[in-house]
Amino acid sequence: MKIWTLVTAAAASSLLAPAACSPVAAQPLAAAQAATTEHDHIRTRLYGTKGPVIVLIPGMSTPGAVWDETVAALRTDHRLLVVEVKGFEGVPTPANEGPGLIDGIVADLAADLTSRRIGKAIVAGHSFGGLLAMKFALDRPDQVKGIMVVDALPFFGTVLDDKATVESVTPQANMMKTQMLANREAMKAAAVRGVSKDPGGGMAATPEARMKIANWALKADPAVVAQAVYEDLMTDLRGDIAAIEVPMVVLYQAQDPEKAQHRYVTDYAAQPAARLVPVANTAHFIMIDRPDLFQAELNALAR
Repeated sequence: MKIWTLVTAAAASSLLAPAACSPVAAQPLAAAQAATTEHDHIRTRLYGTKGPVIVLIPGMSTPGAVWDETVAALRTDHRLLVVEVKGFEGVPTPANEGPGLIDGIVADLAADLTSRRIGKAIVAGHSFGGLLAMKFALDRPDQVKGIMVVDALPFFGTVLDDKATVESVTPQANMMKTQMLANREAMKAAAVRGVSKDPGGGMAATPEARMKIANWALKADPAVVAQAVYEDLMTDLRGDIAAIEVPMVVLYQAQDPEKAQHRYVTDYAAQPAARLVPVANTAHFIMIDRPDLFQAELNALAR
């Protein structure tokens, strides 16, 4: 259980402390307010009727509800397409339990934008969602006009080892996946109990937010999380991001400014045009801790 909690808490951020986790309702805003589309790997909800389109992709074990505040603040002048990875909201999803989860999400999002007749969109992703945003920009440049990466690296392996490669982290990735799958029943039982006290850790700045995030994380389907963590560790985009030609903004928490700057400057070195923005007074969930800065940056990118 310990390894599942550690990986779930830190799964796509470079500077996070592990946090305990558990369940909360994961319904984003009112479903009736949004145009919802179901795909094999994701569901999407489109809020707003005018303005530029911003795609919002949540992080590991996080439902679409994480973007509620962002949607409420920006929907008057933007169209917000909230992506929800099936399984992260707590419903078992066989399509996301096996190989091809990342590619499936990218393909489903591309099909969604096409079916909605959306041209190029801003794509923003938090944590694991940040990796997905970069992958989408690389695979579907015709559908992207800018990306925002929120507290995520192009290769999660460097969190574990500064000199990591996909080959070097493969044994650890296999071990993590195996242990998470072995602990599925224990995690489901823990999800039923829930978290009612501050779990601490480096997810958010306030106890209330940390409890909400912890409950989201335990609610997620362990089998889907196990596959997502494995594919996250097996995906190294450090060199590939050189091919991204659209504006790119990277927000990252700067609780340890020197360490954070080294990690982000090093891992994003292949894309010197990326604007790296250190964010003070925040933990991993920047959009929750610093909605002012996050929304201003997102709005500027979408202009």
